[in-house]
Amino acid sequence: MRILRLLVLMLGLSLVGHASEKVYNDFDSNPYLSSKMRDRIKPHLLPSEHPMKPALDAIFGTQRATVDQKSMRRAGFQILYAKETSFILVVRHSTLPGYLIKANLDSQKKMKYNIPAWKWLVQRCIGVQKIRQAIKHHQVEHFQAPHKWLYPLPAEPSPPYRLDRQPVVLLVEDMQLVSQKENLHAWKYQVTQRHLDELYLILTEAGGSSYRPDNIWLSKNGKFSFIDTEYPYKTTPDYLRIRPYLSSENRAYWDNLVRKGKAPK
Repeated sequence: MRILRLLVLMLGLSLVGHASEKVYNDFDSNPYLSSKMRDRIKPHLLPSEHPMKPALDAIFGTQRATVDQKSMRRAGFQILYAKETSFILVVRHSTLPGYLIKANLDSQKKMKYNIPAWKWLVQRCIGVQKIRQAIKHHQVEHFQAPHKWLYPLPAEPSPPYRLDRQPVVLLVEDMQLVSQKENLHAWKYQVTQRHLDELYLILTEAGGSSYRPDNIWLSKNGKFSFIDTEYPYKTTPDYLRIRPYLSSENRAYWDNLVRKGKAPK
């Protein structure tokens, strides 16, 4: 009898675990997600055991926070930036310590290059994975990149009628960035040749583009963080955009590095 009860308990736990995975914010049954969308999003989903998931469920499970900026504030978010080119809001919430949310609003009608906003969030995940792999592979010391995950918004609550529905938001590690002035000063006067060697290795291996100081920002721990990684598919490394932000001496070193096509070990 004891063995039978144990088997029943184990079967029950297995079914519960399977059900919870299947219903992850109704991801598999959400009628607003096509099979192609699920296939693109799924590899980058926030793990169900992530410590921030319960807080995200509490925020987004009871209200449609992504309707507009007012609804984001009502949901308890502090709006840090509104990006004019990507139409993204960068926000912070008191129940998500150490993390930020990057979200597109349901009320946002514009699309960057006519590409749906959720696809850009997927690309950010792909791009940062490539950069993190390059950093690990080359044992880089002066650069870092945050973890990024997609959190699928539930089908309900729905946004008001006629508004576009955003399917996901992006959860990212807060890299504790310095001010813009400090960042630009660091690129001009604090970057060493060793920094440039490491940067060259990362860009060469990871590819991508738009590598400027507003996308590779100095963190308070002294490392430069790759914070925007929207263009992972450009195979020709983007060596040029960082040049204007370097000192004349470092610019000459960088040009020579690119021309040789090989960073010192």
